[in-house]
Amino acid sequence: MSKWFTRQALSLAEYVSLRDRKSEAVLRSIGFRGRAQVVADCAWLLRIPDRFRRAVGRPRRANMSVGIGPMAYCDPSRHWVRDVERYHELIDRLADFGSLLIARGCRLSLFSSDIWFDSRATADLEAAIRERSSEAARHRVVRESVSSIEEFLGCLQRVDCYVTCRFHGVVLSHLLGVPALAIAPHPKVTTLMEEAGLSDYCIDISQCRPDSLMLKFDRMVGKPKEVKGRIRDHVLICQGALRHQFDHLFPATAGGERRLEKRMI
Repeated sequence: MSKWFTRQALSLAEYVSLRDRKSEAVLRSIGFRGRAQVVADCAWLLRIPDRFRRAVGRPRRANMSVGIGPMAYCDPSRHWVRDVERYHELIDRLADFGSLLIARGCRLSLFSSDIWFDSRATADLEAAIRERSSEAARHRVVRESVSSIEEFLGCLQRVDCYVTCRFHGVVLSHLLGVPALAIAPHPKVTTLMEEAGLSDYCIDISQCRPDSLMLKFDRMVGKPKEVKGRIRDHVLICQGALRHQFDHLFPATAGGERRLEKRMI
């Protein structure tokens, strides 16, 4: 029934835009035969306030600040797959990884781009990391209070890299020029990292283990210029494609204003 509703909705559209080729393949596989344009996720054109933009060439701090965004993956109270053992397994693995980072002298900031859905997972991760840490090291982990996009961007702006399970966690991180280590609970995250040329810094959530995360983390932070260069190039490509799309859909009038027709909206 979901496939039928999807086909019916798309059949009424004059223009269909998708963010990647795999999304198009899924639509074709359920019987959609209309025209579709593969462009990019619209979030790439989010206007980032100047106060959140990072200084070009900002020197790396001696003690890195690492953001970690857990996900309520398989949490029976929130996730559609109800498997409490898999949920706690993910939290434990992220806690072990976080403890390794603390042992190296890193500071941890815990926050997610999904404010409600991942709030319990963030609290559980904080408790698990503190349980593994010495009294002297517990001040190195902080659970951030995030209730808006502005607060989320503020947290991102203060970290050197971000470990996230969320598609838009990666997008927003890259918009700020912050390297992201992606834990993929869905192929869309894997595709996103592949398109950016950063698949080496992505791991499937089922393979997420402390040693594997640390290996990818070390590779990522060991190549700062290469990683940030690829991020910058990919952001510019996505933004350019979206601007071209919007210029086509909403042509400017002689006065420079966008003309939005009721039928298009």
